[in-house]
Amino acid sequence: MLFVAGLNNYNQLFTETKKNNPDKIPCLDTFTPISLDPSNIADFSLGGTFSAYITKDGQAFGIGDDTNFCLGTSKRQVYKTPVQIQFSQIDPNDKFVSVHCGSYYTAYLTESGLIIYCSYYTQDFVPVIHRLPAKAIYLSGGILKPVAIDENGDFYLFKENPVKEPKQFHLDEPVYDIIGCDNVFSSGFTIVITVSGKIYSNGSFSEENPTFAIVPELSQIDVQRVFGIHRHCIAITRKNQVNFMGSNSSGQFGNGDSKCEARTDFERMSIFDSYKILTAAAGYGHTLYLTSNGKLLGCGNCEYGQC
Repeated sequence: MLFVAGLNNYNQLFTETKKNNPDKIPCLDTFTPISLDPSNIADFSLGGTFSAYITKDGQAFGIGDDTNFCLGTSKRQVYKTPVQIQFSQIDPNDKFVSVHCGSYYTAYLTESGLIIYCSYYTQDFVPVIHRLPAKAIYLSGGILKPVAIDENGDFYLFKENPVKEPKQFHLDEPVYDIIGCDNVFSSGFTIVITVSGKIYSNGSFSEENPTFAIVPELSQIDVQRVFGIHRHCIAITRKNQVNFMGSNSSGQFGNGDSKCEARTDFERMSIFDSYKILTAAAGYGHTLYLTSNGKLLGCGNCEYGQC
């Protein structure tokens, strides 16, 4: 069963809500079950005012506000129930395999490696289709723009303008995980992990470095996964240790200190050592953790009940 919580002003959480927060904004302040069957879902992504998912048979569905083409449907409207998303520009036999929603865009990845980029900034409500130099196999992104990895382990940073070609990066060894943390306050940063567990970064938390360099404080640590979409990110090691970098303006570090200054380097959060964290999710200003024994931990901004 799937459970949802948080901002729900456009039914983007796949259910209706009659409850508002103190500012009279519709939200779900407790985790609520929804009717979607998780056993049939291959990928799932929540955006700002819209959401999308991919079924195991390769179909794409969206819900919420698509008045500005952020989902890419054929009509400019708000969908209160899921609607199938199809694009006449691609082969109908080319199945969808992944999706990522930001605040103003949705990007879709197909089985053949096409990336379909729909955005508030798209001209004439026509999706922009990108085929990378090598087949795209992984899709992620921040709140403003997507990122991707190809079958050779090279990675690509897209622009907010969907028409512009993404910038390709190549490291000494292949990359298998990537997150893009972007925001309207700075150029943001991107984190990648190579197949040997080395972690590289660029951007505003690496002295505005436009190129990628290894993260020195984690250079001797085998990192397994990295999570982030906005101004903070979490790196989890193969020993299930949790490391944080970025903004802690809402207490999203989880260390009990909401007044802590933003960190420009990774800091180990020993408070999580007793939990064995398997995976995490970073929101706009909150963080969720899943433990090995099935517990869900939350910290950070809970203005809309997202924790």
